[in-house]
Amino acid sequence: MLLSLKKNTFGHMGHHRTKKPKETIEVKEVEAAKEPEIPTLEPFNREVFYSINIRDLFIDILFVIFSFSISTEFFSEGGLFDSLKTWQILAMYCAVVLTLPYYLGYLYIHNSAYFSKTVMKIQLWVFILITFVVLVDLVRLTFNLEDIEEPKHDVSGFFAVFSMFLLVLGPMMCIAGGIRGYREFSKIKEDEYKFNSDNFASTGAFFIIILAIAFMIYFIGLFPDDKGGLAAVVGMFAGPFAAVIVFGIIMGFFTLLDKIGLYKPIVKLSSGLFPLFIISVLVFWSGVNLHFIHNDFANASGKIPAGSMIIAVLLSGLIPFRIITLFNPPWRISQIIIGILSMGYFFYRLAQIVY
Repeated sequence: MLLSLKKNTFGHMGHHRTKKPKETIEVKEVEAAKEPEIPTLEPFNREVFYSINIRDLFIDILFVIFSFSISTEFFSEGGLFDSLKTWQILAMYCAVVLTLPYYLGYLYIHNSAYFSKTVMKIQLWVFILITFVVLVDLVRLTFNLEDIEEPKHDVSGFFAVFSMFLLVLGPMMCIAGGIRGYREFSKIKEDEYKFNSDNFASTGAFFIIILAIAFMIYFIGLFPDDKGGLAAVVGMFAGPFAAVIVFGIIMGFFTLLDKIGLYKPIVKLSSGLFPLFIISVLVFWSGVNLHFIHNDFANASGKIPAGSMIIAVLLSGLIPFRIITLFNPPWRISQIIIGILSMGYFFYRLAQIVY
């Protein structure tokens, strides 16, 4: 901006003969406005470090509560996890595959403003490892489905096919999360509680793709096995068409809510509940991961060698990810203390299945 000001000043002092540099500067300014740069911020700020953000504190406390309650009630021996059918667990895990990469993409862009390139390279590889493990667990759950006589007409068959598409779509959600992170640093101040149909359409692209694939699988499953070619053609055309119609209805509904003044409170409520949803996803992912680790390494007594457990939790990304979130910038002493308590309980859980 200072460079632009100087060049414009010099232009008024006698450089009117060439307009090309001015036009070039204007083009660059427009491009810069379209692509907001990530600022350079300090993770430690004395005023912020000793302050307490009620919303963040509430989220951190919920993380500890969820880690304890879900781990105890859901993943304990004979708990809800053991009583659910495999396709039901797979259906819940599909939410992990779609939202965890989104959160990792957002977290990477957010942390890029605070840490050096070296630190961010480490975080990038940790996030890649986590995404890989998430997909591996998805495949394992898919192949653990019960024997299906008619895959096209069975709910287990639907999630089996849908999960295979998520192997590609899941990691792509990190792009959407990255876009969300960039918007936080955008210099263009927009009313986040005002419905913007253009932004909604652009950010809803992944939603349309996922919905279209789900409709395609559903429509193909309506046809008998001897109509495979016809089913594929109908599914390819009807699935995306149905997804666009549903998306258009949702957009029209949000536009109506905005006009009657209900969109803003709903968005505020959803923004407040979204961290709760992310916490649920993180705890569920950790539980599923530990479930598979226990199945892979436990002996007849149900215990796991300490060395095997250390390697497993490192390669799964569980420990590195918890360390990253423990020091999620900007740093706050309340966040670090609660994060240490959460990690302490996590290690306590590990100690119960290690000998």
